[in-house]
Amino acid sequence: MEPDIQLFTSLYERSYRTIERYICQRVDNRELAEDLTAEAFARALEKHLSGTTITIRWLLRTARNLIGNEHQRRATQQAWMRQQVMEELQEVATWDGDLEDVELRLAMTRLPAQDAPAIHLTYWEGLSIAEVAA
Repeated sequence: MEPDIQLFTSLYERSYRTIERYICQRVDNRELAEDLTAEAFARALEKHLSGTTITIRWLLRTARNLIGNEHQRRATQQAWMRQQVMEELQEVATWDGDLEDVELRLAMTRLPAQDAPAIHLTYWEGLSIAEVAA
């Protein structure tokens, strides 16, 4: 039996805003919420085309999993940043630099996960804005 595209389109039209609001309430970034919503529906369409029945419950579970993946990614990235700072602080005893640099590095650990890598690559690694964007 072939998948009914109209059935999927109807589900999309009825539930897109619900899924987007659900995600938006759980992440701190509107653009990220839109991306995760799009990913949830892309996965839903793929499953629908393979014969899986997609329901609002299926979409909410998928959205919850995507949100969990995003939180895990952020936690991993923040842990990496903290580890980098701690390694650098261990070298402070032999370092003859400026205390402001140390304070700046500590402040980096409190930045939103999506901002920290760009700042790190620009100021510590010396990459240009174009290189960071790529």
